Amino acid sequence: QKIEEVLGRRGIHTYTVSMDNYFKTPDPATSPRTADGAYDFESPKCLDLDLMSRHFSELEHGESIDVPKYNFSDQMRAAEPSKSIRLGKDEIVIFEGIHALNDCITEQAPRAFELYVSARSDVLFGSKVVFKGTWTRLVRRTVRDHLFRAYDPAGTIAMWANVRRGEKLNISPFKNKAD
Repeated sequence: QKIEEVLGRRGIHTYTVSMDNYFKTPDPATSPRTADGAYDFESPKCLDLDLMSRHFSELEHGESIDVPKYNFSDQMRAAEPSKSIRLGKDEIVIFEGIHALNDCITEQAPRAFELYVSARSDVLFGSKVVFKGTWTRLVRRTVRDHLFRAYDPAGTIAMWANVRRGEKLNISPFKNKAD
C-alpha cells in the first residue's frame, strides 16, 4: 500500500492485486499435502498458476482481467471477482504475495520488476533484542487470521511450524532474486 501511495503521488496510477486471491479451492485429489497428510497451504502450488500466467499475459497485451476473490473463511473461491483491471497508459499492477519471487511465479512474468520487503526486523531496546522479528510475524499472522480468515489464534499457532517450514522451502530461497 505504501508503494502504491508513493507512486500515486508521482502520478503513476497503480493497482494492487493480492496473490492470495489466486488460491484454488482445495481439492482432495490434487492439492499439495504436508508430510502428515494435511493440506499444505504454504505451497505455491495452492495458487492457480495457470490463471495467474494468463492474467499476466492479458495485462501485458492491454486486455482486461477479472481478478478472482478467495474466501478464506469458506476455503473456496468466490463466484464474483474481486475487481476488474485493464491497464491504461503509464499504469502498473503490483502483484503482492509471499510467493511472488518463487520461480513458479516469476517464470510466468519474466519482465516484471521484483521487490522484496522483509518483516523480519527484531525490536531492539538499545542493543538488546526485546521482541524477535519471528514473533512479530506470528502476532501479525494471528491477528490477520482472526480478523480476515475466521481462524482462531490457537489454530494459527498450531500451524506455525508448517508456516516456518513453508518459508524455508518456498520463500527464503528466492528473496535474493529481487531487483
